[in-house]
Amino acid sequence: MRTRPLKVALLGCGVVGSEVARIMTTHADDLAARIGAPVELVGVAVRRPSKVREGIDPALITTDAGLPRDELREYRLHLVDVDALRERLLE
Repeated sequence: MRTRPLKVALLGCGVVGSEVARIMTTHADDLAARIGAPVELVGVAVRRPSKVREGIDPALITTDAGLPRDELREYRLHLVDVDALRERLLE
């Protein structure tokens, strides 16, 4: 198993995004076994940062969903359909 974590940031934390975050945290060991690497939630971009989001570290909440171009080159980023990801996580 790869030891470097797969870092994930979510765009939105409504019904689907919050469920994906919950699954990522409550089933972290199972996901790591399936993926072959630990999964780490590193940020959640939202419209209303003051809204309380149960089970999500407030330090991860941001309104800034953009990354500078240099940062895009440094990381291998993938945009994911959250609905499809949720279905895969629940399989």
